[in-house]
Amino acid sequence: MMGGRIGVESAPGCGATFWFTVDLAPGDPRTVPGDDTDLTGLSIIVAEPDPVQRAVLIRALEDKRAAVADATTADEAVELLTMADADLLLLSDGLLEHHPDDAPGAPNPRLSAPAVLARIAAAGVRPPPTLHLVDGREQAGDCPPETGGDGAPSAGQPPRHDHLGRPIRRDALFRRLAALAGRAVPPDRQADSPLAATNGGPAALDKAAFETAALIPTAAPPMILVAEDHPTNQQVILRQLRQLGFEADLSGDGLEALTAWRARPYRLLITDCHMPRMDGYELSRQIRSAEAAAPDTESASGPVAGSVAGSRRRTAIIAMTANALAGEMERCTAAGMDDYIAKPVTLKQLATALNRALGEGSAAPPDEPPAAEPAATAEQTLDLDHVRTTFGGFDAASLDMLDFFLETTRPLLDEATVALQRCDLEAVRGTAHTLAGAARTAGANRLGRAASALELAAHRGDPDGAEQALAAVRAAYPAVEAAIRALRIGEAV
Repeated sequence: MMGGRIGVESAPGCGATFWFTVDLAPGDPRTVPGDDTDLTGLSIIVAEPDPVQRAVLIRALEDKRAAVADATTADEAVELLTMADADLLLLSDGLLEHHPDDAPGAPNPRLSAPAVLARIAAAGVRPPPTLHLVDGREQAGDCPPETGGDGAPSAGQPPRHDHLGRPIRRDALFRRLAALAGRAVPPDRQADSPLAATNGGPAALDKAAFETAALIPTAAPPMILVAEDHPTNQQVILRQLRQLGFEADLSGDGLEALTAWRARPYRLLITDCHMPRMDGYELSRQIRSAEAAAPDTESASGPVAGSVAGSRRRTAIIAMTANALAGEMERCTAAGMDDYIAKPVTLKQLATALNRALGEGSAAPPDEPPAAEPAATAEQTLDLDHVRTTFGGFDAASLDMLDFFLETTRPLLDEATVALQRCDLEAVRGTAHTLAGAARTAGANRLGRAASALELAAHRGDPDGAEQALAAVRAAYPAVEAAIRALRIGEAV
């Protein structure tokens, strides 16, 4: 994902040399966070539903020599806290109440952070000092403090609750946790900017920013907001936008995107239509409703966004979805969207849509890369020409994306199987929709077609058809996995 290369040189009896190359901008010592916040020995529970974000948080805290345990459900968080005291709790919204295997078929809602804290208290355990990871400033009051109505801690005592907005920066995270633990907090640094660390930025964890923790204070904020729930599609659209000269903020669903949009203006929103918590249709309706309630400041030339005191200009909205159902474009238009592009989206298609939304000449479509020699099974299993067209070439970053596709697709197969076993066809439809979009983006055409067939069967309420389609999906996946693994082996050699 960083545009570099990795490989290995090996000879029998001589060993192996692994190498990588990556281009990095020179660092500015004024903006690189220091490593002088002391979290050594603190026991911290990380309760985060997203596996990628959870892994990044755990690694960052372990680097600071904290003792970290993780909880993937509310029940796990309660169990950990009843077994042993913890110094701190790092808590996100959206934890499942229990693991699906513990009570198959039983209601299993996703809980807010206050609901998780209430369950902990109901178990007879006082929650430890808690850092609530929020999606934006509107949620900052969700976790009420225990120390009084004004939220102020007792004199001389550290606070018991705090909030940190996404995207999360290492320095900001460490400072907040140290303060909650009552430890000394080093003097403020440029990299711990409240604007970047706490105000309603994009809702998905910015992994690259988290790990590098480098800010560029002079850079203009992105004018594009992307709302997309699948990790593979997130990485693809962000890379495509960068190749066309644009940076973007990222949200994992419609509710997060709405929070980010309310926090500051964006010229353009690119949104998937089917996402958890709030879909793209409702997101678009909410934005158009908010714009209609504000003073009319739209320019005569079209949807140009900006910010005027007490007002907001119109945000252009592009729908981006792999929906296999008829009438999708009409639904997008009725919800107030301006344009529609179907997944998988090539660089040329994205550039054309950006020019329609932002003005002709805003994005220069790249030259089409040369096609590879056709392979006997390329169309059936993995369409590498599509990958080249999507990314403007086939390089190490493209291989990284395909690897990431495998990592994030395997769990979808299991989710669809479990949902079908409990006859939850709506959950099957949603999972199949996500899988179809990711498969087509990765060039896995046969897998994408099978996933679309599963989506249609679930939409029709046909459990027998869904079972057959799911069998086809599971049969198509191993060939895709083998093809991608073969590409990785060939690249390394």
